[in-house]
Amino acid sequence: MTDFPQIFPVLVIDDDLDIFDIMSRAAHKHFPEVLFIRCRTAGEAVAYFNKPDNVRPKLILLDLFLEAAESDGFVLLPELKKQLAEFQIPVVILSGYAKEGSVLQAYELGASSFIEKPGDFHGWVAMMDKLLEYWKGNSVPEVKPPDEQTPSVVPETPPYE
Repeated sequence: MTDFPQIFPVLVIDDDLDIFDIMSRAAHKHFPEVLFIRCRTAGEAVAYFNKPDNVRPKLILLDLFLEAAESDGFVLLPELKKQLAEFQIPVVILSGYAKEGSVLQAYELGASSFIEKPGDFHGWVAMMDKLLEYWKGNSVPEVKPPDEQTPSVVPETPPYE
């Protein structure tokens, strides 16, 4: 029997099919276990998480500027963080340019990281390698529902005299 690597689902919220294709091809060589899931709009992303049978991603890549969408990444980010709070899924913002104000605003709204989109395919390969290696090694463990969690016991400490 062959051991298959565990699937690492990544939700990409980006309206540009070319970017999605580039990311998929750039990651495939070093991380074939990555399963990219695509949503084109904020509405699709919210709907995706409202279906309990959908695969829960271990990482979300969110384009900051969703062109033909009803909202941009700045509007969607706090909604995602609120909707997914119990799962602690990291959200990485991707943008064609990184103005200081945009970067600060993204972090204030709860982004885990902010990355400027590379300008060529080799840049995408390097970026995807670093990004996936980092988040695969540092992914937050899945949070069990409260009724399945083992209560933690905090030992009583003697008062200081």
